[in-house]
Amino acid sequence: LRKFPNSFVDLKSVKKLNLDFNHFEKIPSSIWGLTNLKKLRLRKNPLDNESEEISKNSIQTILEFCRKRATLHIFISHAVADFEPYNVEALSDYLENQDEIYRVFFCERDMVGNITRSMQDNLMKSHLVLLIATKNSIYSSSDCNFEIDLAKKHGINIIPVKGGDIEWEELEKLGLKRTLGTEFNFDNFKGVCQNIYDYIKKFKREIDLHDKEKDVVQQRLLELKDIFGIVINSNEFKHNFMKHYDQINNIFSYKKKSWKDKINFLSELFQKLNSI
Repeated sequence: LRKFPNSFVDLKSVKKLNLDFNHFEKIPSSIWGLTNLKKLRLRKNPLDNESEEISKNSIQTILEFCRKRATLHIFISHAVADFEPYNVEALSDYLENQDEIYRVFFCERDMVGNITRSMQDNLMKSHLVLLIATKNSIYSSSDCNFEIDLAKKHGINIIPVKGGDIEWEELEKLGLKRTLGTEFNFDNFKGVCQNIYDYIKKFKREIDLHDKEKDVVQQRLLELKDIFGIVINSNEFKHNFMKHYDQINNIFSYKKKSWKDKINFLSELFQKLNSI
């Protein structure tokens, strides 16, 4: 054996799994859902270095590693007018060829029969919606607005890919946040594809896309982390930090060992910056 089908994840009752003497180069990610697994054997497989190291850990650690690398279904939401300019089919082909994506849905290929029902079914199968966010999709496409509303209703994360004719401020009014999105670059399509895939991998490492309740909490934590990053990297923050460095530096002299110490430190730091 070299790989398992995705459906293997549904075998919740499996308690022992012997995969010795096979041809796995990576621990098969589709075992992540085997929540009752107590024993896993992977001897004599040509595992890569990362999988080899992970295989030495507890079952829980191995399953969490696999969950973060489990394949996803992606739904690309786009305006009909943007299909060719934004190379939606080529983007789909690229993503489907990547290890951690199983299927990509888009309307020109996957909508059959009752279009609305087909659109709804495919979106509901997906773990993420990739929205090509343009003036066409946001202001002129009833289908895109339906897909956005449906994704929000069912807790499916939306990653906006901002086009060149729209601003983040416009998207944020619809709850499509810059901290959870990326931008399209017409001058480097291959780079765009790679950036989107890298972003999806980063996103799924931090957000449990297979557990809706945990997903909401983790998404808020990720947003908070990104907000801190935006603030700290802003020119205004850097200017005030350097301008009042001596005052702020005194705060760093305190010992901050416990979690409470760190919270108090952040609180005092931002109060100091806000008052100067």
